[in-house]
Amino acid sequence: MSAYRNLLTGGALFFLLASSVFADSTYVNGQIALLKPAGSTVGYGAVITVGTPVPERKNLFLEAELTATLVNPKKNSRELTYRGAGGYGVYQRLINEQLAIHAKAGMLYQYSEKEGNDSQSGAGIAFALGGTLHQNREMSYLLELSSVQGTLDLTTLSAGIRYRFR
Repeated sequence: MSAYRNLLTGGALFFLLASSVFADSTYVNGQIALLKPAGSTVGYGAVITVGTPVPERKNLFLEAELTATLVNPKKNSRELTYRGAGGYGVYQRLINEQLAIHAKAGMLYQYSEKEGNDSQSGAGIAFALGGTLHQNREMSYLLELSSVQGTLDLTTLSAGIRYRFR
């Protein structure tokens, strides 16, 4: 249970830091994800992201992200708990006023634990492709497919909402 407490504490610190630096065009994503670790069944997770534009670099953004399982996938009939914290560089391209596509790459720290206290942790590399549909100036909907290569190879399909501060 202390791992969840650590994740919640990290999340709270994450949001305190993010809220203190909210600049024009900074955004927050909340997503629900299908998580598929290599050799496991599909589980569900939550993804929370804070992003901000790179000054004087059109279409480039930096993101910080937290991920945690909500419904654990199973590997060899044992539940697998997953948590991750990462940082990404994002390139976004506007297709028109309502639609944008993006690609991102970054590093993350992963922690996974199978039932029976068999745990792994370490750094990984992640890549993602996605799209955003803008409802208005502040609200957007997004869909993203990502792949993580690390202590636990993971494929994620997530959908959610983005709120942009303007």
